[in-house]
Amino acid sequence: MFKKIQNWFDERIGLTKLINEFNGERIPSKGSWIYTFGSLLAFLFIVQVVTGIFLLFYYVPYFPLARNSTYFIKHHVLLGNVLLGIHLWGAFTMIFFLLVHMARVYFSGAYKKPRELQWVAGMVLFSIVIILGLTGYMLIGNENSWWTINVLTNVAAHVPLVGGFLRIIVRGGTETATLTMQRMAFADCRHYVYSYTYIFGKENGRAGYCLRI
Repeated sequence: MFKKIQNWFDERIGLTKLINEFNGERIPSKGSWIYTFGSLLAFLFIVQVVTGIFLLFYYVPYFPLARNSTYFIKHHVLLGNVLLGIHLWGAFTMIFFLLVHMARVYFSGAYKKPRELQWVAGMVLFSIVIILGLTGYMLIGNENSWWTINVLTNVAAHVPLVGGFLRIIVRGGTETATLTMQRMAFADCRHYVYSYTYIFGKENGRAGYCLRI
């Protein structure tokens, strides 16, 4: 039975090949635990996706209700406090190990030829993770998150030529309002798409696994 299920997935997404390639990743002969940070980031990324999906069942991206929905998840939903804690500290942990991983790649020279494009892809993903961390913090819906949105959008407004346009796009208007929160929620939820690209990207080339650099 399990063999049939495995064959079904192999015919459609090449599951066995993906698993073998992931487990058979080559590392230097003198490799150590510091080469596992890429896999750790992949695990933390999946944790964020899974916990984020469950939180979406109760979260309301609307300023007057965002804080209340967070409180409801924390105090009234079964294991909601645990789920919220995992998502929160998972985000902090992911950013920390992302910095450690990028530092390891830089100081070990793993970005040099012929891996320049992997470094560029890694920096792009680094920027995406930071943006997702900021948008996730803004979704709490308290006074601190409200001021964070205002400060960051005001900073963006000072970008030459397009600053004012960027602020209007992010806020959804000239002022921070309900539409701003909805746009933050949309930006934060895009990691579901990135997770698919990350997990299955290696099927079409190593750039999809750029966190493993």
